[in-house]
Amino acid sequence: CTRMKNLLLILAVVAALSACKKGENDPFISLKTRKGRLSGDWKVTHAVYSINDTVWTYNGTTLVKSMDGVELSSFPVTHEFSFTKSGEYTINKTNEYPANHFSPNTPAITTRYLETGIWNFTGGAGDTKTKSQLLMQAERIEKRVDGLSEVDAEAFVNPLYGKVINLDMLKNKEMRWKYDYTENKPTGKRTETGLWEFEKK
Repeated sequence: CTRMKNLLLILAVVAALSACKKGENDPFISLKTRKGRLSGDWKVTHAVYSINDTVWTYNGTTLVKSMDGVELSSFPVTHEFSFTKSGEYTINKTNEYPANHFSPNTPAITTRYLETGIWNFTGGAGDTKTKSQLLMQAERIEKRVDGLSEVDAEAFVNPLYGKVINLDMLKNKEMRWKYDYTENKPTGKRTETGLWEFEKK
């Protein structure tokens, strides 16, 4: 009888721990919930994404722009994300364009991008599992350009910008995103697909 109780207790604990797994590539057993695993600071280590016909490849330090298999440009980039358990997020991105990057005799330029907003899990409809998608809604975007004769800075509040991302993997120290969506903008249709990988700082 005691053995049976112990076995049932073990099975109950395993079931409870494995319930924290929501994605196919999540750890089988985790002591943290998905919210707990997502919360914290993340560094982008690898990304491949396309915007219309342009392909961008990132290896954690350098972003390469190419089209039809031909490299057009490359430059150093740092890209970091931060998520809180209370539902806020921050994106920090810095691009360092070397001199003559845009045209001859242009100076070296550094651009800084800061986005803050709110996030939540989605899913649970059709074949999509609960908490298998991440909804990010921007509340403020700041852009700054250094290196010109004058600093160029601008900010947008409530820019009506949002993304739904498939959480392909969410471990304690690793995360993978996949997405594919189309936007209709005044300048035309914008299609973007991507695969992003992160490691926790």
